[in-house]
Amino acid sequence: MADGARADELLWGGRLQVKEVLGRGGFGTAYVAENLLDGRIVCLKVVECTDDRTLEDALHEPRMHARLEHPNIARYYDAFLEERQD
Repeated sequence: MADGARADELLWGGRLQVKEVLGRGGFGTAYVAENLLDGRIVCLKVVECTDDRTLEDALHEPRMHARLEHPNIARYYDAFLEERQD
């Protein structure tokens, strides 16, 4: 994977294992990942934040998604910040 996470990379303190790319957009890359604690398959969106403005924009989406509850909208579970050690 050219940008974002790598296949089989562990994120979120080793709790999520990236499986494959789900899609790419202008704001980030979405992956299929497995929660290694409970076995759930989740969608993980990785956004590269290069400055405070990008970070604020990135945090806006999970804050809004957390308020939504509808059977036709994917359920929001969590968000986290992680510094990359590339």
